[in-house]
Amino acid sequence: MTPAASFARFLPLSVLFVLAGTLPGLAFDSETVVLDSLPLIVDSVFPAQGLVRRQARFWEEIYLRTGGDEGWLHDPLYPELAFRKVPAPQSGGQRAVNAATRSLQAELRAAAGSDSSAWTPEQRRLRSLIPPDWDSTAVELCAQRVRFQRGMRDHFLQGLERSYRYLPAIESVFAAAGVPARLRYLPHVESSFHPHAYSKVGAAGMWQFMKATGRKFMKVGYYVDERRDPLLSTAAAAKMLMRCHEILGNWPLAVMAYNHGPDGVAKAVAVTGSADIEKVLQSYYSNTFGFASRNFYAEFLAASTLAVLADSLFPHLDKWEPLRFRTLPLARAASARSVAEWSGLTLAELEEYNLALRPAVFRGQASLPKGYPLRLPLATDTTLLSTRLASAPVDKTETKVAMAPPKPAVPEPTVPTKRGTAIRAAAPSAPAHEVVDSSFALQLSDWESVAHPWDRFRPEVYNLEHRYENGVLTVKVGPEETMSHFSDWSGKRADEIRGENTGLRGRSGFRMGRAVNLRLDSSAAAAFLRRREEYFRGMEEDFYARYHVETLEPLVVAKGANVWNLAQEREVPYWLFLKHNPGRKLEALMPGDTLNLPVVEEGWRRWGFTRYAGTEEYLKGVGRFLRGEAAP
Repeated sequence: MTPAASFARFLPLSVLFVLAGTLPGLAFDSETVVLDSLPLIVDSVFPAQGLVRRQARFWEEIYLRTGGDEGWLHDPLYPELAFRKVPAPQSGGQRAVNAATRSLQAELRAAAGSDSSAWTPEQRRLRSLIPPDWDSTAVELCAQRVRFQRGMRDHFLQGLERSYRYLPAIESVFAAAGVPARLRYLPHVESSFHPHAYSKVGAAGMWQFMKATGRKFMKVGYYVDERRDPLLSTAAAAKMLMRCHEILGNWPLAVMAYNHGPDGVAKAVAVTGSADIEKVLQSYYSNTFGFASRNFYAEFLAASTLAVLADSLFPHLDKWEPLRFRTLPLARAASARSVAEWSGLTLAELEEYNLALRPAVFRGQASLPKGYPLRLPLATDTTLLSTRLASAPVDKTETKVAMAPPKPAVPEPTVPTKRGTAIRAAAPSAPAHEVVDSSFALQLSDWESVAHPWDRFRPEVYNLEHRYENGVLTVKVGPEETMSHFSDWSGKRADEIRGENTGLRGRSGFRMGRAVNLRLDSSAAAAFLRRREEYFRGMEEDFYARYHVETLEPLVVAKGANVWNLAQEREVPYWLFLKHNPGRKLEALMPGDTLNLPVVEEGWRRWGFTRYAGTEEYLKGVGRFLRGEAAP
């Protein structure tokens, strides 16, 4: 039986036509591998034609056959042009990839030469993959486009195993909302079903909501961030998908819009004059319509096909048990540490069931408020926990700030200004070094002093300077801030803010560095500053919990480039560019200018720091750092 026939045994008749078709061979191994033997499940709801099918074949290779310590150098516009598989170790692999990319680009340029007698065997192989009608200019453009895609075989397999913990709940939510059942597999593309997932640009949780989008459907703050909760974010994803479908009219475009945004996809439809995703992909080009958006639907088709066939492709899957829990509304405020102790759980176990609570709650900076719907494992004796909550004395450090306007444990000092009054970012409720949890041996302020200099929070990066005079708070717009942020933090409507400031209409008016006046009393002004700083601190904490800057490399600015596009192309947060280019006016770059490019690697910097301050590992790690010893 052929490989295609063996796969066909598992497919419904409605999708067998995909296997019967003949698709172009894709260049994958050191020579050429034809992927026609791999299945691709499509139907009238989720169709696929030529380009989408070729994209999906590429992603099946990435998910199924390419490991995480290797990847493909390929042309992002032509998925059949996957030129070379190269090693890419997880640690320090970016330098190896950069060298391999430069080598391939040189080989492609040589293979574009007219004198074929001078070609090496490798150049002949590369030339055989390139369309015969491409001239030297087309090959040069291809060489400039060369992109690296890391393999995801192990990552995808882990996501398959983990998905069984959440799929039953997702299926229930999607069925009630009217979302097609196949979309339950979308987290394979977004996060590999990892609720702790956090992208370099700030998307969080299993469904990878950005803060701005997430706030339309969920609570997103410094202490509570429902994007991280797999169940709450699933309900939000269902709403988002249904909204995209209502706007765009078909599910392929709705899936694309989940990544690119419904407004962006609607613009593509208007420009191309077609609601056919194949035609949109073939004829729509925009600086903001990048590789991820162009490939998102095909990735979904590939991942969902492999997930449907998981039992056949991966017969030894270690499927996780479905998530089951009971909910207990808290009778009074309590710290996470106390609740964990009375429940017989570790802090990590308690967090696993209550992922909407950010690490600050588990560090003891804030407590769970009265009435909070706490999730606990089914085996937890809630009667005992309820008794302890009712009888135990309230810890003086326990507050209700986890769900209310929060107060940081360590207030920042006032910021001196030339005129007016500088007000504190938060009213201090305790001395800066007071222990906020009796079990802590080291405070967050101490951590700031021993952290790697690149990892420390620097307020000047975010334009946090301010002036308060005659009831008016004046601040400058910081990176990635929107009018919606200012409205939420101040409690004022957007039209009120515009009415107090001239020239704020449109996106060009609300721009980075622009001074904005907010008429607020001193209490509301302090709350605004507190929430604003917590927004940026939370952004950095989430980033450094999963990534670190390994080194800085020089980046020469090309003609027509701007820092926003550079950040998007390099998948580096804009605020990180600012942090590592102090004093530079990045909005006014000139060709030939040289920037520091942060080279971001996965994994937190190993000083021994953990999510839970006060643990033995944490203290040992800080001790090693203070003694100048290397982390193990």
